[in-house]
Amino acid sequence: ISGFNVSIVIALVIPMLSQLLNKRRAALVAIPAIVLYVLLVGASASVVRAGVMAILALIGQLLWRRGFTLNTLCAAAFIMLLMDPQTLFDAGFQLSFMATLGLVLYSDKLEGATQRWLANKLPSERLQKLAGVLSGLVLVTLAAQITTLPLLLSYFKQLSLVTLLANVLVLPLQPPAMILGAVASSFGAIANVLPALQPLAPIVAWPAYAFLTLTLRIIEWLGAWPFASVPFYGFGDGATVAYYAALLVVTSVIAQPSDTRQDLFTLLRRRWVRNGLLAALVVGIVIAGVGWYQRPDGKLHVTFSGNGAFVQTPAGQQIVFAGSTVLAPMGRAMPMWDRTVELLIVPQRDERARAEALPIVQRYSIGQLILPAGNDDPTPALDAWNAEVQKQVASVITPTRSQDGQQIELEPGLTLLVQTELGGAVGLKLIYGEVTFDLIGNARPIRETLSKGAVLFMSPRAADAEMLNAVGPRWVIWADAGGRAPSGLAPALKTLALKDVGVVEFVSDGKGVTVRQ
Repeated sequence: ISGFNVSIVIALVIPMLSQLLNKRRAALVAIPAIVLYVLLVGASASVVRAGVMAILALIGQLLWRRGFTLNTLCAAAFIMLLMDPQTLFDAGFQLSFMATLGLVLYSDKLEGATQRWLANKLPSERLQKLAGVLSGLVLVTLAAQITTLPLLLSYFKQLSLVTLLANVLVLPLQPPAMILGAVASSFGAIANVLPALQPLAPIVAWPAYAFLTLTLRIIEWLGAWPFASVPFYGFGDGATVAYYAALLVVTSVIAQPSDTRQDLFTLLRRRWVRNGLLAALVVGIVIAGVGWYQRPDGKLHVTFSGNGAFVQTPAGQQIVFAGSTVLAPMGRAMPMWDRTVELLIVPQRDERARAEALPIVQRYSIGQLILPAGNDDPTPALDAWNAEVQKQVASVITPTRSQDGQQIELEPGLTLLVQTELGGAVGLKLIYGEVTFDLIGNARPIRETLSKGAVLFMSPRAADAEMLNAVGPRWVIWADAGGRAPSGLAPALKTLALKDVGVVEFVSDGKGVTVRQ
């Protein structure tokens, strides 16, 4: 949105300056104005991208060179990455770059095809213009969606089915909102210097306030629709790469002259059997390679992320200690054919813990669900949780204190203990040969339940330095759950903070552990 707003400001201001000055003088005035505006609105990746593109175009204007938008976009990306290569991994940069690329590649083609179709279907020229304006709003959004869809699904795990309608209703409101907002801001700055004007400042701000309020009300109204946000899990890095590869092929074909496309289609029709078999062979090889790579390797894998953990046993079973952000590493690690989690532990019995576990229940079949005993206040969220549990979970276990420390042999050499004496929470202890994992999460650990030399996963705000020094764990993994690690920890104690490293995996053969970051 910020990058779009910068583009709107540039599109409005530069033509106005060009009317007052010649184009080169207008560029000299606009370049520093754009730099100032980018700094004022925060200089996020999307804003910087729009600003750099505009400045490059204006420099071309100064040199009497006509710009080519695709080259300008690539040059802006190159400059930004040259200044800070880490920008490549910024979600705002990726979304802004791909949205602009979609507009450059597809907007004109979609609008041209639509205008030709409308000219044939609508008899009146006035109706054609009206339909053209409305379709233009839809097609601009559609062009951006074509290139940003996989990023949206990968990052946000949800799909909005009201996007096109929302943009049709909201986009026309943004230019007047920004112009009136700039007027109100300028008047407010002047009123600070001239107190006599201060009573008029709210009146001057009312028009901008009205447009912004209408924008928010439309968004709230559409956001309340049942399909405004549809959960969409499982779209990972592989699916994103495949989508863009297919889009590249389709775009390359469309970009060819009509004669070349016709020759290509004729060639494909003549050799469709051979090409189909070749494509099937390639797909089969890729699937077999991924399947071989994802086979169980006979070792215990424990991946920590956020305030949760994902466990893959030596024989290939999946165990999840539910928490925030654990779903992403699960999707990367689980075999593509395996949609079953043998054991899911929800460590607390509250709304937040259920919200963090719900996407896992929605996406996978759950063999056993373990959660603390207790009563819940009825809420719509609880009803949704119970409905998904009833549909996806084979059995639900609420262990009591009498069952605390009960050992369950998952596989030869791998034992699981469920701990309940954690202030109403549930913990998990995995013992694999000489290696132990204590998964405590956000609960406050009890010294007697911790194992010397274990890999301990807990929240820093529930930690006690004296207790940890006395127990002597092999590793302490600080969950990303707020709070700071306690002071006074023994220097020999190895620690990792997930808020710093993001995701960390421990691999054990039963004798030692290897850390992968």
